[in-house]
Amino acid sequence: MFLKKSNKHDKPDNNQHSLSVNIAKVLSLTLIVCVVGSIVLSIQDKPTPDLVTNLAQSSFATLTGMLITRL
Repeated sequence: MFLKKSNKHDKPDNNQHSLSVNIAKVLSLTLIVCVVGSIVLSIQDKPTPDLVTNLAQSSFATLTGMLITRL
């Protein structure tokens, strides 16, 4: 009576936001690669290209916006 077996069709579909999760993964990976690349370039005393800086900033801003709105 108290313990009811749940059917598969009763469970909520957790794959509704799979595209958003995949985009968040790509943005996170891009941000990590840009930060690591900037650190490696600064260790070698080479200037960081503007493309890497801008890409990291836009990835961070987009990822933050997605996480604030809870994907």
